[in-house]
Amino acid sequence: DMPKLSIIYILIIAYISLIGNKFYQASWFALLLLAIVYTPIAPVIIASLSICLLIEFIKNKFNKATWISFQFISLLCVVLYIGLFYGVINKGTSDIQMATFSSKVFNIRNYLKTFVDIIGKTTLQTGILYITFIVLLVPFLIRKKSNVKLLLYNFINTNFQLILIIITSLVLWAVVGNFIVASVEFFSSISIPIISIIFMVLVLKVVKKYNYKKYSLIPLSIIAILCVYFFIINAKEVRAADSCNIYSREYLSKINDLVKRKIINPYGGSILSPIDYEPNRSAGQYTLVYTNGLYLKYMKNNFNTISISPDSSSYYKAAILASSPINLFIREQIKNHIFKNTTQSQIDFIRKYNIQYLITSPHVQLDSVFDSLIDTQITDSISHEHFILLKPFNTNDSL
Repeated sequence: DMPKLSIIYILIIAYISLIGNKFYQASWFALLLLAIVYTPIAPVIIASLSICLLIEFIKNKFNKATWISFQFISLLCVVLYIGLFYGVINKGTSDIQMATFSSKVFNIRNYLKTFVDIIGKTTLQTGILYITFIVLLVPFLIRKKSNVKLLLYNFINTNFQLILIIITSLVLWAVVGNFIVASVEFFSSISIPIISIIFMVLVLKVVKKYNYKKYSLIPLSIIAILCVYFFIINAKEVRAADSCNIYSREYLSKINDLVKRKIINPYGGSILSPIDYEPNRSAGQYTLVYTNGLYLKYMKNNFNTISISPDSSSYYKAAILASSPINLFIREQIKNHIFKNTTQSQIDFIRKYNIQYLITSPHVQLDSVFDSLIDTQITDSISHEHFILLKPFNTNDSL
């Protein structure tokens, strides 16, 4: 389902193999490669390895040799490379991007609640997820009571960097989770692969070394059955998702033509209805992130949509919707005593950011006020989604 993570698994396996054979510099380099090949986890890798260097610096009684070591120099090179790379390709931040990033309302109570939820619930859920592996190790731990402490010490000492990455990823996610929904990747994209591989390696080592087949048969069978079960379920979900997201070729072709010929501003507006906010719909939880028009990025670079759906849903749960740019825009209008109605505020927002197109879900019925603004409307015969090209606004029009 996520082939992009395959390189992460390969590098983690390489790290475990290298560290096990005491190739310390090569294993360090394998971790640094993770930050380069999959940059969404770069903050986690860089932060974790920086902590490792700091601990080493303290252990060496503040010896300056730490700062001219291979580890420090290679880490610095990776940081500079990533910084320069994004510095060169960055084209600046548009007004509408600034509206997105600056639209978060900070509430200390909600922040702490989210922080605790992420740390506590994720730890509990991860433990439940890997319970079969834990059960598989129980017989060994019971038989080797006297060696458990030594085993635990050796395990932590050997895999300290990986364990630190797991902890750092969870903490970073909890710290910025209120502001960046996609920060879940800090944990899911690196820690889940690490935990999975560590458990698999540990179980295989125990089974091989202590040859307790009679204890391992049942848990291994359970793991095999669960793997097959989840593979089948996942395959069905993927097929179902694909069938729900199919658009007609004619619809996409017409949009592609408009994008390349008539639309200059890459940012469009995405409008969902209250039905689309239901908890069982992914878009309902993260309306600011999962918007209509995901196919646009394959038609032209930087094309994307931003939610201009106001908070009008009885199913409203996600705070991210209330703090979306359109709702912050409405609050500002109310504060300045220029608010008229929600529809007018949407139009004002569209004019302010020169939005040239809208994509609405099948459940959306636009107010008749929009009729005079529509140049072209295309309706998909399969998804029944609407792509709307707006007429150019007169620069003399007031907001």
